Amino acid sequence: MSIALIILATLLAVASGCSVYLGSRNQIWLTRPLDGRVSLVAAGLGLLAGIMLLAAVISLPAAVFAESLVMTMVLTGLPFLRLLPGRGGRR
Repeated sequence: MSIALIILATLLAVASGCSVYLGSRNQIWLTRPLDGRVSLVAAGLGLLAGIMLLAAVISLPAAVFAESLVMTMVLTGLPFLRLLPGRGGRR
């Protein structure tokens, strides 16, 4: 059960990072960015839910650190997906 909670919390952090990215003016996935308020509220709720799930397994400070680490990695890596060959990338 604890592994399932950790995986779900990680997926919520990834979804929150994607939501913040898609609300940015500089995102490249959509023709128009999402509404900034909606994307930030969705990201905040996702992070809060992920932290609550993860805090059931590990301590609260470790849960906050883990969620922020995953979201930071997602926000750092998403702009570089354009460099991959294939769909929308350079060859």
